[in-house]
Amino acid sequence: MIDFVNSAHSVKSINPNIKAGFALSVITACVIFKEPLGCVFAMFVMWLIIIKNVVKNDGLSNHLIRHFMLFPILFIALSSFMVSFDITDCGEGIFSVKILDGYFLTVNSEGVKKAVRLFFTSAASLSSMCFLSLTTPVNDIVYVLKTIKCPKEITELFILIYRFIFIVLNMAQSIITAQNCRMAQRTFKTRINSMALMLSSVFVLSYNKSVFIYNAMLSRCYSGDISFLNVKYDSSKKYVLFAVLIVFIIVLISVLERVY
Repeated sequence: MIDFVNSAHSVKSINPNIKAGFALSVITACVIFKEPLGCVFAMFVMWLIIIKNVVKNDGLSNHLIRHFMLFPILFIALSSFMVSFDITDCGEGIFSVKILDGYFLTVNSEGVKKAVRLFFTSAASLSSMCFLSLTTPVNDIVYVLKTIKCPKEITELFILIYRFIFIVLNMAQSIITAQNCRMAQRTFKTRINSMALMLSSVFVLSYNKSVFIYNAMLSRCYSGDISFLNVKYDSSKKYVLFAVLIVFIIVLISVLERVY
């Protein structure tokens, strides 16, 4: 579904180097300053671009977007919540509970500020990565890696691992469906045995699949280099200026928030 979405909209034609640089610059600015208002502005811009260019133009439902973001946001919120707690030898703070003799589990204002900054920084970084994943096909990511002179071995491993993720998931889902039809999940013991059989079968099948794919590549004159068709991207200066302007506004908001 993600491959279909990021291959269909108009943002796809923009040079992936600009999109990758924009997303990484926003993440860097949010991580360096960690100011909530700057992170909120970054999230607003990223999701405005996604909704305007991906959701509306390609028919991607809001339900899918919510499902796509639900578990990462819950994980970030829970992790940030745990950061606000501290173990001290005094019971001072917004909230405190005695856990051992002389030690308290407390929540103070500094811990809350740290948790809030961590949540918004992580959420803004996640939004930037969602922007990159929903607007940039994997072939364009490979183009970016080649542009920055990433070693060929890492690039090809990235391509093969990405493709095999979906192959392995499909095989695992097929095996689980077959096991459910045979009531292999009725007890805890049978679930453990079914899981072990499924994992061993997926390992063997994925190895055989890799051999078949390698033989297919050899039959098509594979010589150690995976090549892609050259695509003409839109490298208009207006996109670069837009990216620079957004990053500058994020930095400006963060600096003003920190000063005042």
